[in-house]
Amino acid sequence: MAATTDLDPIQTNATPNPPPNKQIFILSGQSNMAGRGGVLKKLHRWDGVVPPEAQPHPSIFRLSAKLHWEVAHEPLHADIDTKKTCGVGPGMAFANGVRERVGTVALVPCAVGGTAIKEWARGEKLYEDMVKRARHSVKDGGEIRAILWFQGESDTSTEHDADAYQGNMEAFVANVRRDLALPSLPIIQVALASGVKYIERVREAQLGMRVENVVCVDAKGLELKEDNLHLTTQAQERAQDFSGVNRDLKMAALHASASLSLAVRDASFARRRAPEVFPLHRGSLPNLYRLGTTFATGSPLVLSKPTGQKKHTVKPNSVSIRCEQSSQESNILDVWLGRLAMVGFAIAISVEIATGKGLLENFGVTTPLPSVALAVTALPLHVEVFGLIFTWKTSMGAVITRLRKRLFQNREVRILMVGLDASGKTTILYKLKLGEVVMTVPTIGFNVETLEYKNISCSVWDVGGQDKIRPLWRHYFQNTQGLVYVVDSGDRGRICEARNELHRILSEPELRKVAVLVFANKQDLPQSMPVSEIATKLGLHSLSQRRWYIQGTSATSGQGLYEGFDWLCNNIIIKDSP
Repeated sequence: MAATTDLDPIQTNATPNPPPNKQIFILSGQSNMAGRGGVLKKLHRWDGVVPPEAQPHPSIFRLSAKLHWEVAHEPLHADIDTKKTCGVGPGMAFANGVRERVGTVALVPCAVGGTAIKEWARGEKLYEDMVKRARHSVKDGGEIRAILWFQGESDTSTEHDADAYQGNMEAFVANVRRDLALPSLPIIQVALASGVKYIERVREAQLGMRVENVVCVDAKGLELKEDNLHLTTQAQERAQDFSGVNRDLKMAALHASASLSLAVRDASFARRRAPEVFPLHRGSLPNLYRLGTTFATGSPLVLSKPTGQKKHTVKPNSVSIRCEQSSQESNILDVWLGRLAMVGFAIAISVEIATGKGLLENFGVTTPLPSVALAVTALPLHVEVFGLIFTWKTSMGAVITRLRKRLFQNREVRILMVGLDASGKTTILYKLKLGEVVMTVPTIGFNVETLEYKNISCSVWDVGGQDKIRPLWRHYFQNTQGLVYVVDSGDRGRICEARNELHRILSEPELRKVAVLVFANKQDLPQSMPVSEIATKLGLHSLSQRRWYIQGTSATSGQGLYEGFDWLCNNIIIKDSP
């Protein structure tokens, strides 16, 4: 029996904030996620009927449009999807289905009806608003466990949109994981129950995705309203099926709850608190596990130095590294997988510090490694804290010097910035350099400036893009470690020319391993192409063997410049000097 509620869609009584250990789920997509169950089409109002599966509960919260937490109730999206009348959606039924297992549930509504997937591309308002809300949701604690994604009806109208759906969805997944710093974030998407001419192509793309930790729940056959588009209230109750999928993704979601903290300490202070020589940053387990993999392949150490860190005056004679895994889960398999990951990471970083080379680089090296004492501490599984302490009882002067050099010494990299003429390259360069817009003239030769970013010194070469100058680009390829390709988002007439020039230079042997950042510039212009369209027209999705990224920007306002530059610096392979 369905119940009714007198709760106003937007106003609620003042409620306490959820506890810091809340489990956060992002609700995104279009109208069937926003909820149209019980909406009377002709009257443009909701009938107020809330099924038992979607009833409010004190342990279920939602993030309002004004970024305040409140006890969740239907309609969840009333203050988010404001241009239409919202009713019952899948969010509350899902939350009630998982709350007994995960504890406090915090929902972040982001869905907006009638939106195509290209409107959720990185740089577009819907996407940026979603990321902003997701980041805000963890400011006072909690973990983002998954994104629930119900979208695609608007992409079934044309063959072009349907065929592009899978590529756009894969780009969405990669971007949101990168922007939230959660590389294994589970995505639970719904295969469409309704659509128009090309629905089967979109469903095929949804059901056929083979991206790690992306799963699909099929809504086909669920009851539709009289508009043959939106799910009924009774059909939305089936959203508890999501909770079963979430159980299957438990191990992937657990990654967000484990962390490693590293610090180099002077072990000569064994009988009293050892002062930190240079603490390293704290990051999520997936990030640091990937970092450990980077060590193993011989790439440089890229941990960050905290700002304002004072140098310690005591010269240490030994060093210790402590890794901890903390989890409230009781799944023994999860615990031991985490332990194995940390063992691999600790071994890799130990060899890295001791030799100055990655783990695989040391095959064939005859120089003996310092002796390592390994202490393993395992507390009862309900506490699940696992510690690894590596201590070198040897003279550590050379090791500490090498570690300090690899961590904190400024590294020099060379970045080449090219693109068609009038795309905004020089304006971007001096916006990054000076923080302001300068008057420019067409570049006939080149401009070069040094940009300081974190502990990286970047020499950025801005080369003119006129057609007679482009053959000279090849003279700047040597020793280039990062490529910035600038595109005028409003110049539809030359987008094919921009594509041809990009693929021409990427075929050059000297740029074979170079990371590519595409700036889709002039996004502030009214007729600019969206980032997703530019990515498709440039053929970026065909660059499967290369690290690339596209960022929507405005050189005049600075929007997107630093985000793109951050990606490039983090993806440049920096070779250590001997």
